[in-house]
Parts: sequence; C-alpha cells; structure tokens
Amino acid sequence: MSRSSIAGEGGAPVTFTDEEGLRESKRAEQEFGFNTYVSDMISLNRTIPDIRMEECKHWNYPETLPTVSVVVVFHNEGWTPLLRTVHSVLLRSPPQLIKEVVMVDDYSDKEHLKEKLDKYIKRFNGKVRLVRTEDREGLIRARTIGAKHSTADVIIFLDAHCEVNTNWLPPLLAPIKHNRLPQICEPMFRRVMTVPVIDGIDANTWEYRSVYGQADRHFRF
Repeated sequence: MSRSSIAGEGGAPVTFTDEEGLRESKRAEQEFGFNTYVSDMISLNRTIPDIRMEECKHWNYPETLPTVSVVVVFHNEGWTPLLRTVHSVLLRSPPQLIKEVVMVDDYSDKEHLKEKLDKYIKRFNGKVRLVRTEDREGLIRARTIGAKHSTADVIIFLDAHCEVNTNWLPPLLAPIKHNRLPQICEPMFRRVMTVPVIDGIDANTWEYRSVYGQADRHFRF
C-alpha cells in the first residue's frame, strides 16, 4: 500500500458518508472541539504538502543558529492531535536546533493524558519533557511555566494541535541571530521576536491547507 492511499497522507481530507462515521465524528467534536475520530485514523508522522512560496525554497540560512525549546501547552487535548504536533516538530526540524520540547499539562483530567502520556514520551529519550501544573493556570501562565523550564537559546510557543512544515525553523531563527545587538547594549534592546505564517488544518476533515495570501473566516491571511 502506498502512503498516498493512507488516510490523511499529503494533508488530504478524510470524510465520511456512513452513519457510524458521522455519529463518531459528531461525538468527537462535542468532546474535544474538533474531529479527533478522523485524527485518530491519521498517522502521527503523516506527510503534508510543501506549500512554501517558490522563492522561499531556495533561500540559504546560516549553518549556525540558536538552539530552541518548543513549548506546547495543553488541557484535555485529544491524544493524536497533541502527539502529531510533537512528532511534526521532531520530524521536520534540524535535530541540532531542537534542544527540547516542553509539554505543559495545564491540569488535564483526561485519563489518556496521565500515565499513558508519561510512558509514551520516554521513547524520545529526554528530548521531550512533561511539566504538569498543580492547578488550572490558563494559557498565558502555563506558557510562562513552560518558559521557566526551558533551557535553550530561543523559546517557541506552539498550539497543541498544529503541524509544522518543511524548513519551518531556520527562517524564524535567522532574524534573531542577525539582529542581536552587541552585549554592551541593554538587554531590552537585544530581544527579537519572529512570527510564522500559520497554515490551516480543517477541524472536521483534518485537511492541511495554506491560508497564505487569502483570508479565511477567522481573518487569517
């Protein structure tokens, strides 16, 4: 069986017309806010299309870039959307740049996010760490907690249900490297922030698609 024939490969949508599929999809959406029934059918390492602008595929970036801690905050997240986020970061990032992925569990009570998750991340041999809050903190405070547990040069915050694309990381790090002012400057003048273009994942079909250059109903361009 070719990968192109597997559910969701190439970022393709997964749809149902049968009664069971529609019923389970509705149940999953009610529980998690999006269709985890479909997500559970898709590989954690699925392929997605390289939708960069053509000229972006030929840029050269510095060989030496800052290391990164990727902070992912979640609360009662679906199993496969959460882990596909982690897998995509490790799969599509230069390994020498990713120092760690810091997962922050903001007081989840879903059973699959307890011992099962603790055991699962052991396969990453310390590259992925899990921090649990002692109370519900909310997104911003939980991200701050994740930042305090980060040890790399740069911190990147990602949502718990996204997939990074080919060569996503160097374009974010290069401006930070180039725009760092000499150490004699005040620290506040040496801080640089970069923001990526966010592509879309359909909450129902799990189709991966570009929103670059057009506005969707959430006013994302």
